[in-house]
Amino acid sequence: MKNNIIWLIAKITFKEGIRSKVLYGIGLLSILLFISNLFATQFFAFEIGKVAVDVGFSVLSLAGLSIIFFMGIGLLSRDLHQKNICMIICHPISRFKYVIGKFSGLALFLVVAVGILGFFAILSLWLGTYSAGGMENLRNFSWAMLFCSVFFNLLSLLMILAVGFLLTSVTTSVYLSMLLTFFIYIIGHTLDTIIKILLKGDFVQVDLFVLNGLKFVSWILPNLSAFDLKTSLAYGLPQDPVYLGWLTLYGILYICIVLMVTGVILHFKDID
Repeated sequence: MKNNIIWLIAKITFKEGIRSKVLYGIGLLSILLFISNLFATQFFAFEIGKVAVDVGFSVLSLAGLSIIFFMGIGLLSRDLHQKNICMIICHPISRFKYVIGKFSGLALFLVVAVGILGFFAILSLWLGTYSAGGMENLRNFSWAMLFCSVFFNLLSLLMILAVGFLLTSVTTSVYLSMLLTFFIYIIGHTLDTIIKILLKGDFVQVDLFVLNGLKFVSWILPNLSAFDLKTSLAYGLPQDPVYLGWLTLYGILYICIVLMVTGVILHFKDID
């Protein structure tokens, strides 16, 4: 029974996601993505790949963030603030297992959502470029790079989901958790670029203390810009497999560490 506790919580959480209205929103986004990519391939003949990739991954990120905010943070916050978690932890179930189970169920739902959107994005791009000879006629198109881009986009969303769990366990307001999570999402996509610009010193000179402070923050917050492979996919730029392997390890370790910290916080948090 103990070995099935995490899976049981994950399955219940996943079923909550299936029954929620978020799934209808994902279906609507899939249809809009399908139509928009078909139009994009007709109006942007010279940059079909770039436009289709930008549109597709923007919708993927939007859908993923919607799931994180309205399901991930919302469900955990409701369990904590309405004391629903007490009905679970009153059984011989540790709070850490509760966090892992809840995260696993939402992660599975996120995988399904990204899979649905990714399928419609690929289908619309293929149909739109069929008359021009198919997707292989795009600029150095690579199926492997396409699936890598989707995978790392999903991994970055899972990192934000873990961060959302952590902030929800710390704060007392669901809206504050969502706002902080959104800020970290924006910072994670821009901080690395800002540091690189400041290091060059072409546009602005900053104090060494400030620069070191930004570097320190970049080690704590997730470097989401590293997981954004849209440019490589759109222009057919190759990626080093070793680099992608280390990037995958970084993402998995970051998720594990954040979930461990969340479990520790909940362990000492007065919920009763």
